[in-house]
Amino acid sequence: MRSAAKLGLLGASLLVALGFAACGGSGAIRVYVEPTYEQGRLQRLLGLHPEVIVLTHPGTEEVLVRVEAVPEERSAGLPRATIRAREPRSGYEVYAVAEFLRVRNARGGRARWVSSFADEIREDDVDWILFEVVREAARQQHRDTWRPPAEVERALHATIPVS
Repeated sequence: MRSAAKLGLLGASLLVALGFAACGGSGAIRVYVEPTYEQGRLQRLLGLHPEVIVLTHPGTEEVLVRVEAVPEERSAGLPRATIRAREPRSGYEVYAVAEFLRVRNARGGRARWVSSFADEIREDDVDWILFEVVREAARQQHRDTWRPPAEVERALHATIPVS
């Protein structure tokens, strides 16, 4: 009788644990934007995505985001920034470089960008770029195709058209 009760209790606790795991897997990504480059604006842009919960204080985040401005190069003329998103538990980090285009829209403008988890250079709205980098860091799906930061920066720099 006691072993049946223990087995029932073990089964119930296993179901509860599985339920929490399922909710965590499909729930929103908890993100903290480190206070580096326009923290408030980045928080607002990430807030446009219901799949993300933007935290005002660090401690319980699933992804840490850090965006830093890159010194402007005279030949480029367009502002650039590096975007790093790190999953603290595993240390998995996604790195991207964005070159901000002279486009004004309600979703943070547009940028040409390249990342450590994709081969091609893309152009997207800035809020979507942030979201993609955060989502990739949370999912950790491209560990086998990860490219180092220097290679990512070279890829974007090599494609800047001379005007």
